[in-house]
Amino acid sequence: MAINQNGILFQVKIEKVNQLLSKWEDENGTVFHYTYCDIVIFKYKLVVNGNLIQDNLNQTNLPDLYPSEAIKKGTDDDLYGSFFDITNNVASRVSIKLLNTVKPKITFNLSPGAYYFPNPDLPNNPEPLLTVPTGEIEMVKID
Repeated sequence: MAINQNGILFQVKIEKVNQLLSKWEDENGTVFHYTYCDIVIFKYKLVVNGNLIQDNLNQTNLPDLYPSEAIKKGTDDDLYGSFFDITNNVASRVSIKLLNTVKPKITFNLSPGAYYFPNPDLPNNPEPLLTVPTGEIEMVKID
């Protein structure tokens, strides 16, 4: 999926991961949550005014707890999860809705207000907070 406007090229690759087992633990190693479900992960390419900011579209070696993932909730086809802005070490809530159009489209809605810093050892005061487009944007499928 891609959007190309106002000097910003933002491409998102959505990949399905079947039956992922995740273990969430605190800094002391105490496990507080397991999940076992199908998820999707997000990889992206961001170019601003011709300058490549980020490109992990073809990366295959992702960390175990990759903070850019979503799941389907309920009976609708919407996805909900978090999207990781690698450049600024910020993850934020995302929702994706499949649009009923002739050419496949989605609305990609990244919230700038519901964020966290997945890697607390890195600086966590970026300005601007997110380098990727926020709010509800319509994206078209590319081949």
